[in-house]
Amino acid sequence: MVKQLLTINPLKVVCLDLDETLGYFGPGSLLYSIMILYETYISRNLIFRNYLEEFNGIRPGTIELLKNLYDLKNKKFIDKICIWTAASNKSGWVDFLVRCLAEISDIPLDAFDIVLKKEDSPKKMYVNGHSRVEKNMLFLAKKLNCSDTSNFIMIDDKSQYVTKITDSNNITVKEYKLNIDVRSFLSFYKCGLIDRLRLENNIIEDMNSNYIYDPIDPIEDNELFDVIEILKEKFIPKKPVMIREIGSKGPGLPAKEFFKNRGISMKTKASNKKWTCKGCKKISKNKLKIEQIGPHHGKECYKYCMLTIPSLGVF
Repeated sequence: MVKQLLTINPLKVVCLDLDETLGYFGPGSLLYSIMILYETYISRNLIFRNYLEEFNGIRPGTIELLKNLYDLKNKKFIDKICIWTAASNKSGWVDFLVRCLAEISDIPLDAFDIVLKKEDSPKKMYVNGHSRVEKNMLFLAKKLNCSDTSNFIMIDDKSQYVTKITDSNNITVKEYKLNIDVRSFLSFYKCGLIDRLRLENNIIEDMNSNYIYDPIDPIEDNELFDVIEILKEKFIPKKPVMIREIGSKGPGLPAKEFFKNRGISMKTKASNKKWTCKGCKKISKNKLKIEQIGPHHGKECYKYCMLTIPSLGVF
């Protein structure tokens, strides 16, 4: 019985990757590891917030995306917001990062229903001799007590490692990377000159070995703004088509109400002539319930569909 209900009403879930999807957090994790070793003159949150905002560590559109997801969840358009990252939480890094993202986006931490890290991921994929975390959506579904992933959406810069998801729901964004020299942050740490020089050398070595790439210009990055529009299109129901009588100057009425007022059955048949909507291109039947006409894609499409049913005398 439970399986049947889950199949009929699958959860609507949006899952997010972190690094290089929502921001460039590699150098930030290095800052965090130094925080673990040394005390700081200002709070860790302020240091990292400076990294995110002033140095563009957070990707353009991330704050807007998280706010929109939280709004969709509050309005019941989606059920769950999840995070699945290949990063390790061994030192508490992922928890710290997620908390900072929630604070900077002004959403509660519990807006995220599940945060999966490297340690939580059950399987690995081997690509060119390197192990990669496999993000299996059936595993996430099990965590959410769900058996249907048809309404699961994953947003990741490495979507090739996401499995058990339909291609249209596996949204790929470009890798987000920057040239961020975090040596300028060392002034916030309470350490001596020798330690500071050692840290600078370690940072240079780390950046040279791990962060060789063609950086992206944040001003030109619109990836996540496009994702927001995709999610709205998928999850927010379209408004009902409004219909009015010829010559009417007032606001339209929903189709069902209009035909009820005129005494016309919702099962009124279209003319015998076969036709196809120029906008939808999906309607091509001789006999059709009127509620099946639409949704329309603009005034011309709407006008064409209505004129195709002359017996109704509407447009």
